Amino acid sequence: MHREILSLFVCLGIAFAGFGQNGNVSGTVSDAEGESLIQASLRLISNQDTLATITDLDGRYQFSAPVGQYTLSVSYLGMEGEQRSFRLNMNENKLIDFILSSSSTMIELTVVTGTTKDEEYGEQTVSIDILPSSLVENTIARAGEALNRIPGYQQIGNSPSIRGGSGWSAGASSRTLFLIDGIPQLSPENGAIYFETLPLENIDQVEVIKGATSSLYGSSALNGIINFRTAWPTSDKPYHRVTTSLGVYQRFDANLIQSKNDPDRRIQNMYEAWDYKQHVPVYFNQTYEHRERFKKIDFVLGAFYRHDGGFRKNNEYDRFRINGKIRHLHTSDEGILKSVSGVAWNFAYEEGGQFFFWSGLDSMALLPSDPKSPYILDARTDYIQRRMSLAPFATFYTANNGEHILQSKYYNNMSTNFGAEQVMTHHIFGEYQYKWSNE
Repeated sequence: MHREILSLFVCLGIAFAGFGQNGNVSGTVSDAEGESLIQASLRLISNQDTLATITDLDGRYQFSAPVGQYTLSVSYLGMEGEQRSFRLNMNENKLIDFILSSSSTMIELTVVTGTTKDEEYGEQTVSIDILPSSLVENTIARAGEALNRIPGYQQIGNSPSIRGGSGWSAGASSRTLFLIDGIPQLSPENGAIYFETLPLENIDQVEVIKGATSSLYGSSALNGIINFRTAWPTSDKPYHRVTTSLGVYQRFDANLIQSKNDPDRRIQNMYEAWDYKQHVPVYFNQTYEHRERFKKIDFVLGAFYRHDGGFRKNNEYDRFRINGKIRHLHTSDEGILKSVSGVAWNFAYEEGGQFFFWSGLDSMALLPSDPKSPYILDARTDYIQRRMSLAPFATFYTANNGEHILQSKYYNNMSTNFGAEQVMTHHIFGEYQYKWSNE
């Protein structure tokens, strides 16, 4: 009997000793303004086990765990997660408080389009929509598809429209001004915008002003402004990105063609060149991005290639674009920025085929007219388009919070339709701004 009682006391002693080897971890989770975060998720991780809990209505949490080495992590929707590593000792009450910061970047956005200077998004006095780079990257082959995500924007062909106001006609001026880093991009020969030249692979954000801003940008901005701001390196670590996409147009079945004048045509394969086994209309996109910082020099490079076999005969094309920019940041011995100078460049090339007359209603507008027809000279016209620009820039900072801003651009456009004359356009743009602040 005495031996059984002694064994019972020994077992109870071991149990209480094991319980006494635990420690407690507790604390609170709040945001930068001191507000408690309810139901924030916490995980206490060790080599043997993982414990999890959430915060209560006061933002408090508590764990009871054995002695050992732990990592405590916290996460909350819309907040940047944090983690702490520590050792928990016997009977220790460890207090760990977390103050989480917001992970939203929209609040920190700055825009320049509304007043031609960097200001916080919330301080703008005009209606401005911001299209982040993440949405542009998903439709990098076509600028119009990305801009269609903005409420109030429409595009028919290459004619942009904001809130119903558009240019006179396609290829004949535009009431919407397009900018790249504040430099106008409308072509000098007809005032139109060539979307295929826009460097979408290096876009940081797109700023859209809905409404007249002619007082700042001239008569070309009667209906609004779309400013493409390109990206710069944000760290010393190089950034690379390669994307590829591939697709095939739906099969064209010539046997479905019907004609009231000749019902038998619908069962004849009249256009063997469009038989699926002989012609596979494929489209292919390839993009490349590179951003890197070399001490006080920032370098950006982008490239884009697209092949489009077209869903219409004689309407295929190949498109190539390469762009980049480089800048030097000059600072004083005290680390104060004194000047920024650099140059941006863009080269776009396209060649392909097109036709004007199509064969008729029974061709479903997919086939050109017979080249032997007396009404046309040829069913196919081959073309080449080459557009290039060079844009040097410089900004000098003075002691009284002043800025001397110099922007310039040389633009060259060459367009050739085989069998016709070559068209060449040159354009030079220059601008000087002086800004100062009393702050």
